[in-house]
Amino acid sequence: MKTMRFVGRDEPLQTEQGLYLNPSIIKIARRDFKGRRLMPIKYVDPNTKTFAYDKLTEMSGARIDPNYPGPETLDITGMTRSNVNMNTIHKEFEIPKEDLDAANMSGQPLPTTYSDAAAYQVGLLEDTMLIKGTTTEGTVINGLYNGAGNSLATNYDWATPADIITATNAAIALMEADHIYGPYNLTVPSEQMGYMQVLVNDGPSTYYDWVQKRIGGFIQQSEVLTAGTALLTKANPVSLFEYVIAREVNAETELQGVRKGNSMFGRVFVKGAPVIYNSNAICSITDLT
Repeated sequence: MKTMRFVGRDEPLQTEQGLYLNPSIIKIARRDFKGRRLMPIKYVDPNTKTFAYDKLTEMSGARIDPNYPGPETLDITGMTRSNVNMNTIHKEFEIPKEDLDAANMSGQPLPTTYSDAAAYQVGLLEDTMLIKGTTTEGTVINGLYNGAGNSLATNYDWATPADIITATNAAIALMEADHIYGPYNLTVPSEQMGYMQVLVNDGPSTYYDWVQKRIGGFIQQSEVLTAGTALLTKANPVSLFEYVIAREVNAETELQGVRKGNSMFGRVFVKGAPVIYNSNAICSITDLT
């Protein structure tokens, strides 16, 4: 199978068509999805099967002595090696022969409906993997929510506006107790986003405005999270967590034979995994209803 960016003589699509189809796929896969907004991206070799990384055990605190240098405070430095699989998210599609013929004969744009629909599903599952986490063949993939080192489970009902302030401050307090300071980003489901639109004391500002000023980062809505939950993460989390990508969003195509109606088979895919180095930079929030 040939990737779109390497269109050749044996490729069923003309070069111009391939260049038209692939950007549409990438645009759809990245347009409305929120996981990539929360974490930096690291690209590794496309042939990478597993990504290995080390986590340093936190040292004990420093000390002050009146004399130089004072008693030593040397710790045994502990390094923990972890591995994550580079999982492939994929969805297949077909472009009927009639559409291929029309594009080749008349020069009209190749329809992207089929590939765009596949790209949407790939982007949606990527969002689920990054924001919440998922399971594949019995292996758990920890996203930000499932891999959070902090968890706020006190019953704060956001239908009561004052609880929005209380819950936000409580989550921030957990992060700051682990020396993870703002700004932060907040991801919420539709229900919690709606509660934040209430005006504060009937004034010009909403609770959304208050929360955004309090966290210092951005607030976004995601259908990945269920009602009554939220996710607070460190903004600009360099060295704290990231999305490791071996193969960026792309497509492969193959012209099928007579028995398949001379249609074109295609696959949209992305290969990567979320990696969490410091889980304390993430706080899952529950019981908000």
